[in-house]
Amino acid sequence: MTVAFCANFLSVQDKANGAVKDLKISPVNSSLLSMSYYIAALVSTLTICFAATGICLAYVAFVGWYISAVDVILLFLDVLLLALFGTALSSIINLFLSTQGQISAVGTIISAGYGFICGAYMPISSFGSGLQKVLSFLPGTYGTALVRNHAMQGVLSEMNKQGIPIDVIEEIKMLWTAICIFSDIKLKFR
Repeated sequence: MTVAFCANFLSVQDKANGAVKDLKISPVNSSLLSMSYYIAALVSTLTICFAATGICLAYVAFVGWYISAVDVILLFLDVLLLALFGTALSSIINLFLSTQGQISAVGTIISAGYGFICGAYMPISSFGSGLQKVLSFLPGTYGTALVRNHAMQGVLSEMNKQGIPIDVIEEIKMLWTAICIFSDIKLKFR
């Protein structure tokens, strides 16, 4: 999400410094201009996020690999889904911004706060029930759960192969589900 906001700041900077006026006098439709900003921000976001995912997977491979090829593909699809959502949301929010100060303020708020409200830094179950219901409308919440689910499946499977009792693994799954997601969403582990 924060990468998408930073990648999408160019559209606001163009408004702030007047460069968008030059683009709007051309015979290009304004919806095509908006779509161009979206695609440019999406390509930048995907480049950074896919590179970071690849680096993280390389580290995991170095320290001990328990992720299947299917889970790796699903992790990259999760990153794609989150990048699409993040770029769309940042495009909508940036539509209302027009100065450098607004860019800085919104960027700081999003960078600091979104990780908490989507469940990346602390479990959503630790919030009040009203806030949990509001947060359930953010796709980033579900994207975080998908990433966790796809990253944990291999580890839980390896625990089973190493002879850890099924009851213990099931308890870890239940605990992990309770920590990661609020009560009405169930993660499915293999």
